[in-house]
Amino acid sequence: MSIENKRLNRTYGYDILINTFEPILRKFISNEIFLINFGINWKTKIPNGVITELLRIKEGELSENCSLEDFFEELTFLNLKDILIVSNNYKFAKSGRVPN
Repeated sequence: MSIENKRLNRTYGYDILINTFEPILRKFISNEIFLINFGINWKTKIPNGVITELLRIKEGELSENCSLEDFFEELTFLNLKDILIVSNNYKFAKSGRVPN
């Protein structure tokens, strides 16, 4: 297989991964981690870098009363990664509840 074909296959593979996995991950984080564990205080567990990036993309148009679902719909795969790793929210994915 030529290098160009490998790159093309890799690109298709990433597209499939992102288009399939990203919506599942988004729903899992918002519904199974944030909604269950943090309720109305969910914004406190979003890293500042993610909020800053989203404000930049949305040109400052991010409502203070934005719902959890609407907020998560705007996020990229990398934002989702940061939400899990930077704020240590991945711990909640393991147990499904807030650790003691």
